[in-house]
Amino acid sequence: MSGDKASRRNGDDFDAFAPLPDGPAWLTLVGIGEDGVAGLGDAARAAISGAVLVVGGERQLALAAPLIRGEARAWPSPLTAGVAALRDFAGRPVVVLASGDPFCYGIGSTLRRLLPDVPLACLPAPSSFALACARLGWPQQETTLASLCGRPLAGLSDKLVPGARLVVLSADETTPAELAAHLVAQGFGGALMHVLEALGGPQERRRSVRAADFAAASGQTAFAAAFVDIHRLNLVALELPAQRAVPETESQA
Repeated sequence: MSGDKASRRNGDDFDAFAPLPDGPAWLTLVGIGEDGVAGLGDAARAAISGAVLVVGGERQLALAAPLIRGEARAWPSPLTAGVAALRDFAGRPVVVLASGDPFCYGIGSTLRRLLPDVPLACLPAPSSFALACARLGWPQQETTLASLCGRPLAGLSDKLVPGARLVVLSADETTPAELAAHLVAQGFGGALMHVLEALGGPQERRRSVRAADFAAASGQTAFAAAFVDIHRLNLVALELPAQRAVPETESQA
């Protein structure tokens, strides 16, 4: 294999907006929500049932289990090894499961980067961003999407604009408290935080609180006790106040 071809196959020159490769797609990305197989369309159900291999996280595999007829395989660590192993099944139907929309902060971009020469199909479910906006009645085109999954809180600062509305994807159940403290430090203690958990599933829940109240709560208060059981699968929708307060660290500078 030439160096140029090897580089392309390794995703070194990946262009996220390049056209998908031509040819029949043996690899299908299927988005699945917290409602499991009940929320899947006929095409997604058929893809899972007809796959010789279904790969995904433990949670996605459990949700799709009633439909899986072939081998079920959880992603290894590192993930890149599992992606590379998909090539062993080239030409045979393979399904990769993802939460919601695979191309909304999901596995879709990773597969395109690591398998740039592989034709693929995508059958998305509603993204958590779409579900959050639907629950709150917010227009998606007027709402900023951000993620703290593997990303630092500092990277969110340029999106904290007075009066803005954001949907922030959480890394885990500790993210809302960390986000509340960051908002206070940035002068947005008055922001209204909507913590939305397990969207689309039977455990779905929504709780709202001001960032300053959340950040100030200690583990001994009844208020804090109401937020100790945040579901690991959550996001935070933010309503930022029209004016930013000047943090003490800035006012004393």
